[in-house]
Amino acid sequence: MNSRPKIISVITFGLFLLVVSYILHFTNYKNIANTLAKMGVIFEIYALALYLINQYKKSKNG
Repeated sequence: MNSRPKIISVITFGLFLLVVSYILHFTNYKNIANTLAKMGVIFEIYALALYLINQYKKSKNG
């Protein structure tokens, strides 16, 4: 099972959240911007975990 599209979509969504939070940081919505930034970082860590699990499975099988 190839999880590359899932990893790419998680990375893209995380980067989208970080960009939106950066834009909102310059408005009056700083609390929302901080929350979105935290969510973006969590999604990036999740994508890294998916990638590392995928690499571990590849090295174990082949």
